[in-house]
Amino acid sequence: MKKEIVKSKNKDKWRWDVFVLLLQIILTKYVMVAHQIVLPKRDSGAFLYMGQQILDGKIPYLDIWDHKGPLLFYLNAIGLKLGHGKFTGVINLQTVLTVAASFIIYYVVDKVYGRFCGIIASLLIILLLIKTSVTGNQVGQWALIFQAATILLYYLLEKSNKKVFIKAIGIGLLGGAVFLLRQNRIALWLGLGIVFVVEGLLKKTSWRHILKSILGITLGVLITLGFTIVYFYSHNALDAFWDATFIYNFSYSSATFSSRLNSVFVGFSIVEFAAFAAGAATVVFVFFNVKREQSIGWKLSFLASIVFILEVIMTSISGRSTTHYYTNWLVAVALLVAFMIHFLLQLKADDKYLKYMRISISVIFIFTCSTFVNKYCRKVIDYKAHEGKWYREHITEYIKSVSTTKDYVLHWGTVGSLNFLTDRESPSKYFYQYALRTPGYTSNKKVNDFLNDLKSKTPKVIVDHTDDKLMPPLDRKLRKQWMESNKDKYTFPSNIEDFFLFVEKHYIFTGHIGKIRFYILKSYK
Repeated sequence: MKKEIVKSKNKDKWRWDVFVLLLQIILTKYVMVAHQIVLPKRDSGAFLYMGQQILDGKIPYLDIWDHKGPLLFYLNAIGLKLGHGKFTGVINLQTVLTVAASFIIYYVVDKVYGRFCGIIASLLIILLLIKTSVTGNQVGQWALIFQAATILLYYLLEKSNKKVFIKAIGIGLLGGAVFLLRQNRIALWLGLGIVFVVEGLLKKTSWRHILKSILGITLGVLITLGFTIVYFYSHNALDAFWDATFIYNFSYSSATFSSRLNSVFVGFSIVEFAAFAAGAATVVFVFFNVKREQSIGWKLSFLASIVFILEVIMTSISGRSTTHYYTNWLVAVALLVAFMIHFLLQLKADDKYLKYMRISISVIFIFTCSTFVNKYCRKVIDYKAHEGKWYREHITEYIKSVSTTKDYVLHWGTVGSLNFLTDRESPSKYFYQYALRTPGYTSNKKVNDFLNDLKSKTPKVIVDHTDDKLMPPLDRKLRKQWMESNKDKYTFPSNIEDFFLFVEKHYIFTGHIGKIRFYILKSYK
């Protein structure tokens, strides 16, 4: 009789797993299809261009410049390869990895807190992407699969004492990979280190187990970083790699305390109820759970609490409040929300109360998520009808009409998407010019390198996309006005004037679309 009950439960579990997976696929596909409608903008367009150039044999940082980690560009290259050069390939790859991450979280939470909590946690990750990753192809969303896989390995590590070192190496490899996406995305792995030490001090885990775990994770990270160093060294690009991903980011991340505090407030406003629930769960864990007996649930809750705090701190380092930064909160938030629901359900032992509580939580969850979806649909439709259509039918089409795929096109500004959208190569590794304007990083040498690139690979078209007021316009009169109103922000080296003189000498203004101005090489007129 007992065997028949077990078989029935396993069959029921299999059906639930399939149902959850199908629901995750539908929701993720819905979110990512909308990403295809929204044309890749500043960041996504730059990553796509980097991936495109990698497929053409270029080496990141040496031949093309961006300050994100190299894995991001190679993931874009893989997606473009799968999609035959189209953005849809990248979106499809990210869809598969996002579904995989969500299902892994469902699997782990199901084992630790129960199926109901697992369903809520896994779907919450996908639905919060609506709030944090509107255009797709962002660092945080790529990092989800590495975070989820790490949670799985940690669960397996704590569940069994077998192959501890091997599992820990896997965690380290994943941590090294995320570091190669972006350095401040490693809160989960720092949190693991803290949890291991605290577990040892509280004597909840043997120090032998802890040391093997820490050594394995460290080895995994070193293997990943070692392979990367060897790769760039073999291509004479190690100095360029260090310069772009470390020296630049140290300069870029300088911020005031008030801007960092504001970044935290913005994060809570974007992630909304889930972030507050995660914060409440952290408090509940500290006051109600910290002295309980050793269990995987205790350890996972403790890890999620530590990681959530670290994510909030690390997201605020730059002092910027860009929406997609908060995608990195999602795994910790989902785990803490699952813990909070589990905690609330355990308060009532009566099955009747449990049933009503599950129904109440489900209704609140569905209602909240439906508002997310409604806002998201409106935003996508508005973008498609206005900005997306305007970009596609005017700017990109104009560039294509006055140049060929063999012509170089320089995009002067901080938006790095036009070279990919128009399939036109930039004459310089600085296809957008943050590197030339960042205090503590830019130099006369970088400006000279930029100008030498233009002289050796003279662009037929220069697009002046300085309407965001982050860069001085090419037009002398407009540039003078810009400099007068941005004296404190004007951080270009003095020899940037050589570039402006080069443009005035060799190019003629041909017109504008909105605030975006176009210059054509005089020899073509």
